[in-house]
Amino acid sequence: MTSYEVRKAIGDQKRSDHLFIKWWRKEEDFLDFDLLDRFMVNMRDDEQIDGFDLVDMDEMWGYVQQAAGDKVQRLTKNGVDLVVWSDKDKLVTKEVPFTAETLIDIFDAETDDNFVDS
Repeated sequence: MTSYEVRKAIGDQKRSDHLFIKWWRKEEDFLDFDLLDRFMVNMRDDEQIDGFDLVDMDEMWGYVQQAAGDKVQRLTKNGVDLVVWSDKDKLVTKEVPFTAETLIDIFDAETDDNFVDS
């Protein structure tokens, strides 16, 4: 698919709750995820994409849990949705807002930007 075809397909499929994109190219053996808005801005005209899925917050949370395992938890504190995230040795734990940006940041850190879907 060309970038034009991808943009058109995204426009046809996008719902208001789609905040992420999962996309791939034929020659690569991994998937890439990004914030949908950032992806649209950064997509080059010569970009070749073989497929994509639009992803909402709940689906992305599932991918984060798959990548991070028991190092992430979701909770509500004082009416605010949070993610509790521990480093790989579980020495440092952070409470961060449950936002699209947080989820993609945790996902990228946990996968080293190289997610392989099992």
